[in-house]
Amino acid sequence: MLSNPALSELVIRAFNDIFVDCRDGEITMRKLDFWANVCNAINYSDLSPAKTEAFDSLEVIMIERNFNSPLFVKYLTTKLSEALDIADNPPRLAQNLACLQKTFNQIPVMRDVIFNNHFDDLSLTINAWFIQEINFQSKKISAIAVELGERSPNATKKYERKTSDKIQCNLTVDQLSLFFKAADLSNIISARSLSAIFQSVAPHLSTPHRPEISHGSLRAKSYSVEERDKSMLLDMMTRLTEQIKNL
Repeated sequence: MLSNPALSELVIRAFNDIFVDCRDGEITMRKLDFWANVCNAINYSDLSPAKTEAFDSLEVIMIERNFNSPLFVKYLTTKLSEALDIADNPPRLAQNLACLQKTFNQIPVMRDVIFNNHFDDLSLTINAWFIQEINFQSKKISAIAVELGERSPNATKKYERKTSDKIQCNLTVDQLSLFFKAADLSNIISARSLSAIFQSVAPHLSTPHRPEISHGSLRAKSYSVEERDKSMLLDMMTRLTEQIKNL
């Protein structure tokens, strides 16, 4: 325990709350069994300061025994946060998080052993934290990728087209966005993503009021669809249907 004074203090305080200061309610067989198990594990530990690459012996002992104290949850999440690469590198952070989660889940948890049955299992709480952190980093990666794509001079040049070379559509940008989104969802057209469709078609299209259409504006409009645009597009599709019938 000397190798981890911070966690040792937390464990001893939890023990004293029950058996010394009597601040944790009635002493039950569950509490006795839990702490007898912990004491036995500490006494007969292999004394190795590091049981895994990410967690030391005392941490592993308490994880194995479902020490689901909110203070231990805070201790673990703080430790995991500090273990991440401090550089502002979201892909590296997401990778490190996934590795830490895998290491944590590989520690076997003992059945029918729990610190407090009024709290969620430790593994559920910590995995929920991992999921939130990984989702957050994934969103940061996506946002950075989009920003870099829009700022790239090469990408801008690649999609530049003269207005005279473009197809003019008698639809608004909102209606074009709705049309391609519906076509994608119904598998009439397909690509790796809806954004990829917008990137491919935007350089070749114009409207009577918008000689230049960016894929970013199409993507932005696809998030909020107005009923008026739906109605007008459905009217145009009805005309198109009649035209197909007459061919």
